[in-house]
Amino acid sequence: MTLPAYDVVIWHRSPSNPPDLYERILEKADMAPYESPEFDGLRDIHWGFSNAEDAIEFAEGLLEFAALEDVMKLTVLGESIGRKVYKDTMVRLQK
Repeated sequence: MTLPAYDVVIWHRSPSNPPDLYERILEKADMAPYESPEFDGLRDIHWGFSNAEDAIEFAEGLLEFAALEDVMKLTVLGESIGRKVYKDTMVRLQK
């Protein structure tokens, strides 16, 4: 599989509070992720884009979820922008 040029990533606790968080994120996204594995109590959701503008617009459409405690990360990764972080509490957990 070829990785996309730009990647929008959300990590949330699983199980989550609210219990339907994953479904709510997918409904709001209105686009299937290219991967969403679950491991060690977290779900790692990825959507791919070919340009930065679409990836940033998509991520900003999901900002309401970044306010939730069970959402650990919302970032955009990509060629020309590096890493645009909206939320990342994983850094604190890794120390």
